Amino acid sequence: MFEEAGLEAKESLTYDDFKLTTKDYKGDFVAIGLEFKGAKQNFLDTSNNVARMTSFHVDPTLERHRHFFLRKYDTITTYLEENRQNIFYLFVFYVITITLFLERFIHYSYMSEHTDLRHIMGVGIAITRGSAASLSFCYCILLLTMSRNLITKLKEFSIQQYISLDAYVPLHKICALTALFFSMIHTAGHVVNFYHVST
Repeated sequence: MFEEAGLEAKESLTYDDFKLTTKDYKGDFVAIGLEFKGAKQNFLDTSNNVARMTSFHVDPTLERHRHFFLRKYDTITTYLEENRQNIFYLFVFYVITITLFLERFIHYSYMSEHTDLRHIMGVGIAITRGSAASLSFCYCILLLTMSRNLITKLKEFSIQQYISLDAYVPLHKICALTALFFSMIHTAGHVVNFYHVST
């Protein structure tokens, strides 16, 4: 196609080049919308239903001479933009996990004075109960992310537009690592409990 239009040596295409490659198309051009991440141009002009294309070629020499921090900033912003849905749900997961831990920790540290459990066990009881609440949530999500029948059933509904169902394996691994972290905290709390009971 490029050879027939005489464009095989070009590295970038303009709108005229695009029209040249599609010269055999007899119909009128309709509005064409293209999404390019990071492009600060509007390629779609809906006023007369005709696409307004401009060249968006970036010179590689200019890109190479950009400052190191600007290149790193672009890399980070591109990553955040491409994974914003996964990052949002990961943020929600950690907010719930930490909130469960803090709620149980505060309850057994300050609000259950009448049981005298805190006086016997010390701060260990608050640590074990807080981490146990977070562990229960982590293991629940851990099992749900590997339920393939559930994920396959959810893909039939429009919920997949809002939840990234294809990222269940990374979420499963993150839940497992979070559960491992809270398991270590839970074990440390039991060690503290054992110390207070034995002394």
